[in-house]
Amino acid sequence: ADPGVCMWQDNGRCAPVAEAVFVENVGSKCSNAGPGSAAMPMCGLQEGFNAAKAGGKALVVLRGPEAVDRATYSGPGKLALAGQGAARISSGAGVGLQCMGGDLYVRAITISGGTKQGITVGAGSTFFLEAGRVLNNEGGGILVDGGALSVINSTLSGNGPGDTAGTLWGGIRTQGAGSNVRLDGVSVVDNKAAGISCSAAIQGSGVLVAGNAGGNVSSSCGLTPCSPAGPSCGAQ
Repeated sequence: ADPGVCMWQDNGRCAPVAEAVFVENVGSKCSNAGPGSAAMPMCGLQEGFNAAKAGGKALVVLRGPEAVDRATYSGPGKLALAGQGAARISSGAGVGLQCMGGDLYVRAITISGGTKQGITVGAGSTFFLEAGRVLNNEGGGILVDGGALSVINSTLSGNGPGDTAGTLWGGIRTQGAGSNVRLDGVSVVDNKAAGISCSAAIQGSGVLVAGNAGGNVSSSCGLTPCSPAGPSCGAQ
């Protein structure tokens, strides 16, 4: 069956199953030496990324509920990562997802429990997060360092305190020349340092920012959060 992934960042184009590599961390079923099919998925997310790149595939489907380890996408081009069945990345001792080139679209995945950032977006790269959860990452939720970030209908909570060049932050930190951030229907709540910290203004609507230690939104962000939580304020 078609995994049903329609990519809003790619003009709504839907990726058919022939364009997909499947990842499911179940030892009795998966193989990193296998085809990455629905019947014999890859075991690791990085291996799934590598297979998609090698095979010219546009989509990686991550199936839960068993967690997978962290991964990095370095481009070139576009790749979509879609979660099914409570898909999650357990960040461990590194960054949960790194985008260091190209465009990476991520939907319906939880990234949690790491000692570093949940997500980092490097210069020259674009990261899209839809219906995601970035939770309890000790180094902060999402660090944007010269790249572009778009987040829709997602929650960042319990992250931090991250320390980036002496700046403490919890949910989102944006810095570096060329950084570009847009948030729509996002909840940045109960992080362990400032909710959103920026070196330059960002854009957003329906952004709920509340209960973060050390403040909610730095003045340099130029963002006015919504209140109270509801259908048009925060992740749904």
